[in-house]
Amino acid sequence: HRDAIYLVGGIAATPRDVDQLRRDVIRAPILADGRLGAWDTVSVMDSSYVTAAAAVQGDAVYLVGGVENGRRYTDGVQVARLGRDGRPGAWTTAAGRLPAGRAHVHQVPLVGGRLYSVAGLGAAPLAEVYVSGPLPR
Repeated sequence: HRDAIYLVGGIAATPRDVDQLRRDVIRAPILADGRLGAWDTVSVMDSSYVTAAAAVQGDAVYLVGGVENGRRYTDGVQVARLGRDGRPGAWTTAAGRLPAGRAHVHQVPLVGGRLYSVAGLGAAPLAEVYVSGPLPR
């Protein structure tokens, strides 16, 4: 979004080290030569999400799946509208959900205005592909 990369949540150690769960959203500008500029904290979420995946579509950032607060696989899709300054507004749960809680999503490609969540891990390894409805541009 506006020549920047976003990193949403995550973990600063191993998945078992719950003291290191991250709730922050950081952003780095992509410079003219392709290098990244300095990372800046632009938002803090109410919950932490580990092994989730994020994508930007239009003026919104989406966070798909993950382990919420180090406790449970979530089927939720979180969304925040990006302001003119590129900072996310309030995070809300999108109307669409994954068919099952999943983590280790790692990537959610955006193709034709839809998010694709491929495989992952829930109560067992997941092989199905979730396709969202059309996203606002």
